[in-house]
Amino acid sequence: MKNKKRTLLIVLGILVLLALIAAGSAVYAYNHVSQGEKPVKSDVIIMIDGGDTNRWTQAGKLYQEKYAPKVMVSPVVKIPGIDNVQAMVEAGVPKKDLILEKKATSTWTNATNTLALMKKNNMKSAIVVTSDYHTARTKLAYDRADKNNDYDITVVGIKDKDGNAWNETDIGKSLARGEVVKLFAYWFGLYKFIDL
Repeated sequence: MKNKKRTLLIVLGILVLLALIAAGSAVYAYNHVSQGEKPVKSDVIIMIDGGDTNRWTQAGKLYQEKYAPKVMVSPVVKIPGIDNVQAMVEAGVPKKDLILEKKATSTWTNATNTLALMKKNNMKSAIVVTSDYHTARTKLAYDRADKNNDYDITVVGIKDKDGNAWNETDIGKSLARGEVVKLFAYWFGLYKFIDL
């Protein structure tokens, strides 16, 4: 009986320790959300859509500034009131310079599908445009999807449409908290089983 109690206490102690480590890591991750890297000349700009219209604007701006000759949209969204392909055209990207990825349903499939399109188009470098609070998970997804380091990926985090960083608004802070949870799931590879 003593051995069972001792084993139970040890297991509970380990679980409490793991919970404290996870909580500490979450607080650290939340307070150190990356805002991305500086853009560099690349073969393609990849705009991963997450409903933030400023991603469209900033991808168009990078195209206009000649950071890349092509823009990849992942995924293509055409629903009432939202047409991100038309939005990219309105942001200054001609249709002939758009590459459309239509099947992504998560950050993980954004990474795997766009890397496959890069391979198909003989591209080696990309600027990935996403929201600033989303850069850490995006970088992790691309790093894991590109296991052989075949591609030079730069993840650029952009501010919201009003020019605010994630930590300057309540909605941004809320989105960043959600990202911390999703980032933990990505660290443990749950994107292979759950569409995150």
